[in-house]
Amino acid sequence: MKYFRFLFSGSFMGMLLVIFAISIGYATFLENDFDSTTAKMLIYNARWFEVLMLLMVVNFAGMIFTRQLYRKSKLNILVIHVALVVIIIGAAITRYVGFEGQMHIRQGETSNRYTSLDHYMNVHIENGGVQSDISKRIWLSPVNSSLFHENMNFNNSEYTISLDRYLPNATEALVPDANGSALLSLATAGPNGREDFILHDGQTAMANGSSISFGTGDTSGDIQFTIVNGQLKVKSTLFAMIADTLHATGFAPVKAGEVMQLPNMNMMVKDFAEKAVFSYLPTQEAGQATAQVARATVEKNGEKTERYIKMGAWEQIDMDGDLVSLRFGNQNWVLPFSLRLNEFQLERYPGSMSPSSFASEITLIDKENNVERPFRIFMNNILAYQGYRFYQSSYDQDEKGTILSVNHDFWGTAVTYFGYALLFGSLIVSFFTKKTRFTRVSEQIKETHEQRKKLVTTAMVLLLTSVAAFPVLAKDANEISKAHAAAFGKLLIQNKDGRIIPVNTTSNQTLMKMYKKSSFEGLTPDQVFLGMISNAEHWKNQPIIKVSDPDLQKTLGISGNYASINQFFDQNGQYILKQQIDAAYAKKPAMRNMFDKELIYVDERVNVAYMIFNGSIFKILPNANEPNGHWESPLDLHQHATAESVTTGTRLFMDYLGALYKAIPSGNYSEADAALQALKAFQITNGGSIIPSQTKINVEVFYNNTNIFKNLFPVFMMAGIVLFGFFFIQIFKPALQFRLVLNIFVGILLLCFAAQTVGLGLRWYIAGHAPWSNGYESMIYIAWATMLAGFIFMRKAPIILSVTSLLTGVTLLTAHMSWMNPEITNLVPVLKSYWLTIHVATITASYGFLALGGLTAFLNLMIMIFRNKDNALRVNLTLKELSLIIELSFTIGLILLVIGNFLGGVWANESWGRYWGWDPKETWSLVTIIVYSFILHMRLIPGFRSTFSFNLLSMFAFSSVLMTYFGVNYYLSGLHSYASGDPVPVPSFVYYTVAIMV
Repeated sequence: MKYFRFLFSGSFMGMLLVIFAISIGYATFLENDFDSTTAKMLIYNARWFEVLMLLMVVNFAGMIFTRQLYRKSKLNILVIHVALVVIIIGAAITRYVGFEGQMHIRQGETSNRYTSLDHYMNVHIENGGVQSDISKRIWLSPVNSSLFHENMNFNNSEYTISLDRYLPNATEALVPDANGSALLSLATAGPNGREDFILHDGQTAMANGSSISFGTGDTSGDIQFTIVNGQLKVKSTLFAMIADTLHATGFAPVKAGEVMQLPNMNMMVKDFAEKAVFSYLPTQEAGQATAQVARATVEKNGEKTERYIKMGAWEQIDMDGDLVSLRFGNQNWVLPFSLRLNEFQLERYPGSMSPSSFASEITLIDKENNVERPFRIFMNNILAYQGYRFYQSSYDQDEKGTILSVNHDFWGTAVTYFGYALLFGSLIVSFFTKKTRFTRVSEQIKETHEQRKKLVTTAMVLLLTSVAAFPVLAKDANEISKAHAAAFGKLLIQNKDGRIIPVNTTSNQTLMKMYKKSSFEGLTPDQVFLGMISNAEHWKNQPIIKVSDPDLQKTLGISGNYASINQFFDQNGQYILKQQIDAAYAKKPAMRNMFDKELIYVDERVNVAYMIFNGSIFKILPNANEPNGHWESPLDLHQHATAESVTTGTRLFMDYLGALYKAIPSGNYSEADAALQALKAFQITNGGSIIPSQTKINVEVFYNNTNIFKNLFPVFMMAGIVLFGFFFIQIFKPALQFRLVLNIFVGILLLCFAAQTVGLGLRWYIAGHAPWSNGYESMIYIAWATMLAGFIFMRKAPIILSVTSLLTGVTLLTAHMSWMNPEITNLVPVLKSYWLTIHVATITASYGFLALGGLTAFLNLMIMIFRNKDNALRVNLTLKELSLIIELSFTIGLILLVIGNFLGGVWANESWGRYWGWDPKETWSLVTIIVYSFILHMRLIPGFRSTFSFNLLSMFAFSSVLMTYFGVNYYLSGLHSYASGDPVPVPSFVYYTVAIMV
């Protein structure tokens, strides 16, 4: 009975959750260091992990009775636990019953075959009319020492067949062996493409119509190789050129690596040896032909034969009359119906090669049921038939073939979705039901707040504020009218992604990239951009390139932090930094020092400036001859493009420049304004349907010029710091009241929050999709959700507003760091889903509430330091109130996180047929769910019920959110990862944050 009590206890639940979280978190690092197969083999699909999940199901089910969750007052909690059990059962059905694969069809072809995503080992033995087969799933991982091991009886003979030493990147090699034989390794290149051969002593092969023989004795063939006194020699009946020497008769020496030029092909000796065995060796060298191989061992009645076999290819071994055929790789499966690909369609963003959407026009053919119907498969539009679901996955490079994902998991998906529905419903209901933990905590906060108010006397404190003055800059002789430059900023331009945007967007982005400021000596970005185009010689002498590194400043011979373009070139026009730049780019990102990084940043700024000067960035003219909507630059059209519309546009642009040259010295811009309007009218007439509305243009220019989020972060940070100081004093000096101060700052923060909301709405309208598709957008959305959480909990504890204001400011500051990209970009096809919008909005909003709880916990720990006998009563009430708010904030955050995470599963299932794939992002999101679930259930675990324990773990819990967001997005590989190749350096603020927390 004692063991059963522990099995169904909160302590055992906590233990299981911790083991589960650590295990799956560790698996993401295994995947990053090795591959996803290794992570699945050792963790996700391991038997011990399945036992762990079974114990969790038993624990959840048992707690229904030990905690009496079947009572009416706890019905909602019962549904939550049942939902979790149902979800795990659905996952088990998917694992043991469901299967998935890929189907490749060329345009005009019909197919009923698809390949599995899992790998299998196939064994076929036959002798006469007797046959025997084995097929078993295997895990192909470099760390798996035993891929396959089976014993079988065939014709009264005992066989042991094993597969080991998997090499994912292997190259053929001749390994010296005293017991070996003479071997020759060749590569040929001709009409049949590249072919590789391993020739044994006395063996002959055919290549491009010619016979190649090798042997230590007499040989015959068009090309004959032999070894004489340890030296490889060759003779050819064809004319052969070796090392620029013509050989027509007799044997000539040839070395490894030398190329023989023959009439019908080129041939190279890769390696040769008199005593060697053929094998495969692992390699990581780029450019080498590699294969995936594994070592197979066949043992019959005690006699062994070893052979390396390539993935996907059958290898036959004769074992005393028994023909043993071995193969490993993806399994081929057959559908009970067929699909015909009528046409594959790929749409691109205008003026770009980036796919906007791709689709497969197919015909479903089921002769048995007399069914033949057309269907269009594209991202988020699935073909479902007879339990099979087909998703648009990829396509061939020539765009004449499609790759479909195939999934067969009706019951697993149905049971899991039912579990999701139960979970979502019960979690949402918990907000409104009176007798839930959420409502009880809310009531306790009110009671604690009233108790604390009784200890306080009333006073009034006034806040004095100050204003700042702004300098007025003098006008330069080359300065273009600000009003005219603003009108020029509304001219349209096509960016590198094909998006049609106002010039103002490009001018803001380029000036920030080059100068790292939003204005140059009082000039707006539009004035600078137009000046660089119209008066390049003047601007090549202006210090517009930011150079921070002192050593780099010395190299360029400058005294300040800025350099002109001309200062990057010597008297002969040579780029001064060329050698250093080449050396920096040659290093791996992880090996670059601070000088290398600054060098690369400066080089990028120089390139941006030159793109403006040479006109390649200034694509303002629609080209009628471009069906993909590609626009041209008038400054480089003399090199290409002959369309009449482009020629007209070039003339209009040259007319505009002429009018502008007249206007700058005179100050009369009427002619230039008219020429600019003519250019805009030309764009509208010839731009077609991709031209944005004038309202959208005006909105984007307003969004750029106001720079809402960058201007808000200092306000949030200052308000947070000031409010925090007042409230912290009030905790220990309760007689002091700051009602007026609070009201003023609440008003300021409300206005800032309204500006945040407007900013998000404007970005949504401009981009045409929800503003949480990249790192920058998710950060500004997290900041908005954090501030929302502050206003929600402000009435319960006003100090929360200061915490969220400070956190919002820090989040917006992080969003505007150099490694964040604030550009509005196009969406890849898979992201065009309403499920994605809901999923990301919900899961990202949860971070705001979790961040609020973590920072409040840090505040509580600070308050504990100043607690003494005199203030213990007041401080304890404050700690209790804030701890309850933390629990309430965590509850809201966890509910949003759970709903958002599993809605992501729905999106993934609708997009590529898998509601859970152990991608690092979803895995760490699950880790975060477990961490906060553990904290909210700490009260059920003896030894973890103290206020100190709760706040300490609450503070450190936010590290799981940081890992989910920054760790996965930038340092781990996966579907959600922004990283590629070597990881970017860890931002310094991460180290500071960890140090402060510790």
